[in-house]
Amino acid sequence: MESSVTRLEHALVRLLRMGNLQRVHDRLVRRAGVRVERGPYLVLAAIGDAESLRLSNVAKQLGIDLSTASRHVSRLCELGLLERATDVTDHRAAQLTLTGAGRQALDDLRAARHLALTELLGGWKPSDLDRLAGYLERLNTDLIDRVGAEQGDER
Repeated sequence: MESSVTRLEHALVRLLRMGNLQRVHDRLVRRAGVRVERGPYLVLAAIGDAESLRLSNVAKQLGIDLSTASRHVSRLCELGLLERATDVTDHRAAQLTLTGAGRQALDDLRAARHLALTELLGGWKPSDLDRLAGYLERLNTDLIDRVGAEQGDER
């Protein structure tokens, strides 16, 4: 008999694998009417959630190389979804913020994801959804705390 941790590990691997499929992302962007690749979408979401970030903070937050973050930011700027402004506290750095079009694109993508999840989970009881949401929030918090502790981040 499999342990609960083994079952959870297998379920999370399957979930992450499915969530990372290109066709899943393609379906989402089609539904939203927005053309943003997977990597730049994560950058767009991180900056949108923070309102404004430096490039180095984007890379750190997403756990990606600075060069990868820079490529994604450049692409989003080309698409008119992000803008760079001089950081008032450090004139050598730039703060990245969403443009109006970037905010709309992020909102449209999130609405499409919400609709897809609503359809997928439509047969679930509200109490099951609440329980799942609580467990996932707890798992995310524990992961963030663990990664932060391993990197020596102060909380």
